[in-house]
Amino acid sequence: CFGTDQVEVVVENSTWRVSGSIYELLSCPAGYAVVPGPGDTFDATIQRCAECGKGEECTTPPCVECSPCSPGTYKAFVGVEACAECPANTFREESGATELGACLPCKSKASTGGLTGQTGPAACVCDDDDYAEVGVQDAECIKCPRAALCDADGVCMLRGGPETVHSCSDDKGLVGEWSIDNVTGRYVLESCNQGYELVTTAEAGSEELQQCKACSGET
Repeated sequence: CFGTDQVEVVVENSTWRVSGSIYELLSCPAGYAVVPGPGDTFDATIQRCAECGKGEECTTPPCVECSPCSPGTYKAFVGVEACAECPANTFREESGATELGACLPCKSKASTGGLTGQTGPAACVCDDDDYAEVGVQDAECIKCPRAALCDADGVCMLRGGPETVHSCSDDKGLVGEWSIDNVTGRYVLESCNQGYELVTTAEAGSEELQQCKACSGET
C-alpha cells in the first residue's frame, strides 16, 4: 500500500476488494491459499497468498484453500505445483501424501502395466505367466502351472480367475479339471482327460510342474 487507494499486488491474479478503509484478500491464483483462511480470525495486516504446503494443492482458481493431494498422488514440498502422480507399479489409497515413499509398491511379480497415479492394490496385476491367489487376503502372484501356460504367448490361462479362462492365441485349451485350495487360494490339478496321466504337485515336487502328461504311445 502507498497510503492512498492504490495498491501493488504481490501475487499476480490475486483478487482484492475495498471494504471501508481496508483491503480484503478474496482469492488467490492456482497453487496458493488465502491467509488468514476462512476459519481463522481476520487480521488485515497478515493477509497474503501462501503457497500450498506439502501434501496439498489448488489446481482450479480462484483458490481460497488448498486441498489434500488426492489418492494416487503426492507432494513432497511447499510450492504452487500440483501434486504428482505416484509412479508406475505403485499406488496410494489415502489422500494427503507428503512424500514419494507414501506410494506403496506393487507385490512381487505384479505391475500397473505402465499406468501411474493408481489408487489401490487392485491396480497391480500379476505378470502374464503368473496368477493371483484366489479368495485369500494379501494374495500373492503364483507361477503358472505348466499345464495352464499358453505355448504361443506365455500367458497363464488361470490368471482371469475361476470364472474366466484366458484364451491362448494358438487356441490351446486348458487341459484337465482344476480346483482351488480353499486354504492357500492356489489352483490344484484334480484329474486329466482320457489319454493323459495326472502329474500331481507331490509327484512333480512343485506346483509349477503339475500337469496332464500324455500317456505313452498317445499323441
